[in-house]
Amino acid sequence: MITWGFIHTQDPFFKVEKKYHISGLGEPDEKWSAYLVQQSRVDFKNAALVLGVLGGTLGAVLAIGGMARVSLGKRLFIGIVLGGLVGMVAGVAGCWLQQSFARTGSVSVVQSALVNALLFGILGLGLGGIVRVFSGFGRAVVDHAIFGLIVGIFAGNAYPAIAYVLMASVNIEALIPQAMAARLLWLGIVTSLFGLLLPGSVEKQLGLQAAEPAELHSGSAIRNLLSK
Repeated sequence: MITWGFIHTQDPFFKVEKKYHISGLGEPDEKWSAYLVQQSRVDFKNAALVLGVLGGTLGAVLAIGGMARVSLGKRLFIGIVLGGLVGMVAGVAGCWLQQSFARTGSVSVVQSALVNALLFGILGLGLGGIVRVFSGFGRAVVDHAIFGLIVGIFAGNAYPAIAYVLMASVNIEALIPQAMAARLLWLGIVTSLFGLLLPGSVEKQLGLQAAEPAELHSGSAIRNLLSK
């Protein structure tokens, strides 16, 4: 809701300066080119900002539930900073791919799915590693980051598919959905999957690791009995 509120009230935060504005189709090609260049730069900035806010918010939420022996303040700082940085990288990468597709014409549902998969795949990769660090186990950070990547790719593919079926009028070409309902769906899918699956997989791994010493202990006890 924090990210949705920010997008709803502030997006687009960065805008093309008035001196680059064009009045109509009759403007010279030079002015059109200058405007498109500035609009591209603005889109990159807005994507980095929005995904940075989303990443920082998710990082903070995951930090609150962290089990590492670190103070809550430090966990929040790490979660917000790292989550924000990962989100900004994801926003820039997603914007780059979206603009690459847009140069060849309108963005299709499949291309939108690829953009969102890249966007949230990178975000999931970073958040997965962050969750693993918070859990206090450094050996499987890479494995958990890969799990986050898979969750992000799934979330990225789910949004355009659902939006295409349920919201036919929604412009899926936009990197950041413009319609209020589409924004809620876009954020809801991602935050729900990351919020439920990432911590859940850590808890499962913790249970497995806790069970291993018990199994070893029971095995040694049985061997001792047999040797007597």
